[in-house]
Amino acid sequence: MRIINSRKNVFVNRFRTAKRSRGPNRRHLLLDGPRLVQDAHAAGATIELSLFSASALQKGDPILTKLAQELERTGTTTISSSESVLRAASPVRTPSGVVALATHNPCDLESVVLKARGGLIVGTVDVQDPGNVGAIIRTADAGGAHAVVVGGKSADPFGWRALRGAMGSSFRLPITTTKDVHALVKQVRSIGGRVISCVPRGGSGMYEVDLTGSTLLLFGNEGEGLEQELDLEVDLQVSVPMRRQVDSLNVAAAAALIIYEARRQHLKKRRSKNRSQRSRHPSRKGETS
Repeated sequence: MRIINSRKNVFVNRFRTAKRSRGPNRRHLLLDGPRLVQDAHAAGATIELSLFSASALQKGDPILTKLAQELERTGTTTISSSESVLRAASPVRTPSGVVALATHNPCDLESVVLKARGGLIVGTVDVQDPGNVGAIIRTADAGGAHAVVVGGKSADPFGWRALRGAMGSSFRLPITTTKDVHALVKQVRSIGGRVISCVPRGGSGMYEVDLTGSTLLLFGNEGEGLEQELDLEVDLQVSVPMRRQVDSLNVAAAAALIIYEARRQHLKKRRSKNRSQRSRHPSRKGETS
């Protein structure tokens, strides 16, 4: 394995460029930490370049050693470096032993919405904390959502902070961005979907609303929520039941509760459908069920 010791090395510059890159011209996603790199690799992401701590590999760190061998075996350019070089390449103050660059393959809004027909789309609008965006993506993946659309002035879902918060879910779930959330609403309506906004108070209780089928759940800015013009376009508002003394929940926490209620409803509906089908077509003696 090649070893580099200069912070001015061309490979280090590639990591620095990836850290600064945003928008449609981005070529790479910057990944930090063995867990995120491994999750991205396992999800089928193309990892072009990886940089490992030479001292950690020399000490025989089992996780980093195994990951380096796997990446090298599958064609990733795999390099080791001094700690100072790794710090120059990593976006965090205390690197966790490996940074990597994965190929960025952006999805367009129309194809993401079409593929999610019949299921749940989670949308963020002006959610500015990248940690919240990453957490919402991770919850959407865990809760069975079909896609995530990051809209308006939301934090970059492909920036290293959001990627770290999503912990690999960014590579398993279709994700796209749009500045025009009204276009997202129009696109969802074109496939027969409903649009539901999540508000702290005054909406229908989440246990009383049908969250199955083609549905777009919109979560607004941490402080201001959704802009009034956009809220007027939705079909329904939904709220998480809370004690009166509590004004609101963190947007990622609220998203988790409502996404999992949608998951519960979906599973209940599917079980009910399966029972109904079995009752209409009972197995006859001698037949396998």
